[in-house]
Amino acid sequence: MKKKFLEDLTADEKRRIIQDVGGDTEHLLAILLELQSRSKRSYIDEETAAIVGDELGLSLAHVHDAITFYEMLETEPSARYLINVCNSVACYFSKGERAADLLKEELGIAPGEITEDGLFAIRYCSCVGACEKAPVMKINDDVYGCLTREKVHEIITGLRAR
Repeated sequence: MKKKFLEDLTADEKRRIIQDVGGDTEHLLAILLELQSRSKRSYIDEETAAIVGDELGLSLAHVHDAITFYEMLETEPSARYLINVCNSVACYFSKGERAADLLKEELGIAPGEITEDGLFAIRYCSCVGACEKAPVMKINDDVYGCLTREKVHEIITGLRAR
C-alpha cells in the first residue's frame, strides 16, 4: 500500500501516526520527523503542529519551539527532496564540497535554492555521520556516499521517476 502524503491525511490519520511513533513527549522529535517525511513539501504545517500538541498535551508554542530548534525540521514549504550536503571539516578534507558541485551540475541550483518543479532543494549541514564515504549527501532519510557524477545522475533520475 502506497504511503499517503501528510496533506492528504485526515486529523485522525495524523493522530494514528503520532500514536504509532510513540505517542508521548519522549518521542516528540521522532513524531515530527515522521510527519514531515509524509509532507509533499517537507514541512510541518500549523494544523499538524496543533494536532501534535493536542495529542501529547503540549502547547502549540512548545511544539513550534521544537520545530524551530531542530535544523532538520521545517515550518515553511520546501522541496519534496531535501538534499543535505555535509560541510564539516572532516568532509571538507575528504572533498565533501564535490557533492555540492555535482548536484549543482545535475540540478542547476546551488545550496539554498529550490528547483523550479519544487522537487529538490540543496542545503549545507554540519554532519550526516558518514565521513568515511565522502563525498556524501543525505536526501530526506537516505545517505548516499562515494558520489560520482554518474551516481548523482542515477540517484536524481530515480527520485524524479517516483
